[in-house]
Amino acid sequence: MTTSMRPDGVGDRDGGDARVAEQLRAREPLTHREPRDADRAHFEALLAPGVIHIGASGIRTEREEYLARTLHRYVTGDHGDDDTWRVEEFAVTELAPDLWEAAYLLHQGDRLSRRTTLWRRTQAGWQALRHQGTVVVRPM
Repeated sequence: MTTSMRPDGVGDRDGGDARVAEQLRAREPLTHREPRDADRAHFEALLAPGVIHIGASGIRTEREEYLARTLHRYVTGDHGDDDTWRVEEFAVTELAPDLWEAAYLLHQGDRLSRRTTLWRRTQAGWQALRHQGTVVVRPM
């Protein structure tokens, strides 16, 4: 199976899983792997209208608040230790045409969480629709 490319550089569904996994893995953890000079327009294109973010803390954030928090982090350069975060068990599943789920384990120092993001493939590129993190509680 071969992967043909659309003008936006996104592989089509005929050969897609490995290419899609590569593209989405480069974007996860969501909003933590974008270029350091990313601006509001960049994040508005990345986050679909109506996007919902539920962090591992359980706090639900809607698009405008999530954009504001993300932009603040990028403007101030306060990325914390996110360069040391480790992603494991990364997998993608096509749920419907141009709708994909990315799921993975995220190691953030001592904290371990399962993450999932719903991604829509558009002519302009990938847009995140929903994101959720859940802390993994380790047995005592």
